[in-house]
Amino acid sequence: MVESYPHQLSGGQRQRVGLAIALACSPSLLIADEPTTALDVTVQQEVLQSIRGLAAAQGTSLIFVSHDLPVVTSMVNRVLVLHEGAVVEDSSKDQLLHAPQHPHTQRIVASAKQSSALLRQVTQSSAQ
Repeated sequence: MVESYPHQLSGGQRQRVGLAIALACSPSLLIADEPTTALDVTVQQEVLQSIRGLAAAQGTSLIFVSHDLPVVTSMVNRVLVLHEGAVVEDSSKDQLLHAPQHPHTQRIVASAKQSSALLRQVTQSSAQ
């Protein structure tokens, strides 16, 4: 892989290379902006585990930017929600999931819960 050109690597491999480059100098802060966009779920989980593990091992703080609420809440302890370029909510992930305050956040959480319920329903019906 070291001698490969970027176009010869899969999306997941490119994400891992970018992550390795970002963490090579042991930064105190890593800003991950949509690090798993366009990756399949399996590769997404591998990349997220790599970020978690490497950041924890190096004591690196993480700012994780994403539109995917389930991914965000699996990665962080504190969440800022932006709407139209402004912060509309700043809370712990537990408070955000169980008692969102801002109407925009309430819609996001409701949508994520609805998607999760639909996925469970599809999974259960296909298992029967």
